[in-house]
Amino acid sequence: MSSLRNADPALREYFKRHRLLDVYETLLCGVFIMCPEDPLKFLEEKIREIMEKGLDGILWDTCIDSSLRPKLKRISETYLHILFGLNDEQLMTEELCGKAWNFYSKNLKKLYFRGWMQYCLLQKNSRALVKQKMAVAADHYDTRITRVVVQKWRAWVQFRKEQIALAAMRIQKVFNDSLHKIILRAWHAEAQSSAKTKAYFERLVKGDQEEYFDKPDAVQYSSTSETVKDEISNIPERAILQIFHYINLIDLARCAQVSRSWMLLTQASSIWTDIDFSSVKHKMQDKTLINILKKWRPYVVRLNLRGCSSLHWPSFKSISKYFNIF
Repeated sequence: MSSLRNADPALREYFKRHRLLDVYETLLCGVFIMCPEDPLKFLEEKIREIMEKGLDGILWDTCIDSSLRPKLKRISETYLHILFGLNDEQLMTEELCGKAWNFYSKNLKKLYFRGWMQYCLLQKNSRALVKQKMAVAADHYDTRITRVVVQKWRAWVQFRKEQIALAAMRIQKVFNDSLHKIILRAWHAEAQSSAKTKAYFERLVKGDQEEYFDKPDAVQYSSTSETVKDEISNIPERAILQIFHYINLIDLARCAQVSRSWMLLTQASSIWTDIDFSSVKHKMQDKTLINILKKWRPYVVRLNLRGCSSLHWPSFKSISKYFNIF
């Protein structure tokens, strides 16, 4: 019944009520001892005999012939058989008892050893499970701590970014205000200087005109050089034109803004016969060259375009229209 300990209680009760284990024991002992030629037919006959006789008188040797049954008894009838040594026919001898005890003790040791092994394995598995859970708990704790630290660090970094952005905005505002002040001061100084220069030339022109009208007998010139002259204009016109011939186009444009007389001198045809664009090659554009040629094309004879890499096809197309240029 050891194999039926974990079976269904109804099944166990069925085995007990019909004594199936005793029937199996009787049939198996009969088959082992009798060794019939047809085991199935033998079992069928013995089962019918058991059904006819009933289960009350069934023993382990019921299916064995009387001639093959052992003559030993299972247990002594009285203690006198033991006292007078009349238990030779007894089934339970000392040798059999020793073997039974050894078998029982060995099985008991196996049972307890298996139980101890299972207990040790259970404890080992339990310790491993606890260790695994502790490792998972430690990882979870480290993860939470890291998450908290990272969240605080992100908040601090965001705060620092906001502070840096606010500081940069304030610095930029201060810089812009300072730059505006500097620009306004420079513009104010330049405006004052321009106003003073304008007032100077107005006074100069006014003085020359008064002097001109105060001298009715003076000689009046009909050429374009009959304009108001400053102190530098006392230099001969030819010398001034020769000086203007050696300066570049940018400086020539600046000289034209000094006074009216200088502007008239910069427009002399002798200056524009030989134009050197190489001195201002980094600032030359197609539009500038086309405008200059369009304005001074009757006088232009020679061009210097050395190093003017910023010029493109429109400039050369405009140059090709003037046959007097070489």
